[in-house]
Amino acid sequence: CPDCAYSDYNRTLDIDNSIHTVSYKESGITYKREYFMSYPDNVMVIRLTSDSKDGISRTIALESLHKTKNIISEGNTITMTGYPTPVGGDKRVGDHWKNGLRYAQQVMVRNDGGKISAVDGMIKVAGAKEIVIFMSAANVWMIVTTSFLRKILWIR
Repeated sequence: CPDCAYSDYNRTLDIDNSIHTVSYKESGITYKREYFMSYPDNVMVIRLTSDSKDGISRTIALESLHKTKNIISEGNTITMTGYPTPVGGDKRVGDHWKNGLRYAQQVMVRNDGGKISAVDGMIKVAGAKEIVIFMSAANVWMIVTTSFLRKILWIR
């Protein structure tokens, strides 16, 4: 916002607790963002708060440059699944390439107060005291066929 007045910007990194914090004032309202990452749990958590009497209103969405993707939102969750676009351009023929790499990302949004809704692949939160966003992502790297892996790894 070009006309908004930002002040009191502060960034901290708490290594002992793995929390990164950003706080600032915009037009007299203090906003705070806290980020937490857990490698063993494969999750990123973002907590948004403000001291506004009207609460926080945000739209949470996922985007990807990959062409073959599906993004849906239901309840308080956004799910994106897809296939990476080849580096040399999209020259795929047929469907055999779908046996290769796939990816998925999921975002769950929790709000304290206010209203939450799923709209057009996004989550909209209005008037919340607090918004907490949980995000996890994964991909599948298949070097050999699944039937071969089942024989080696005893997967049933």
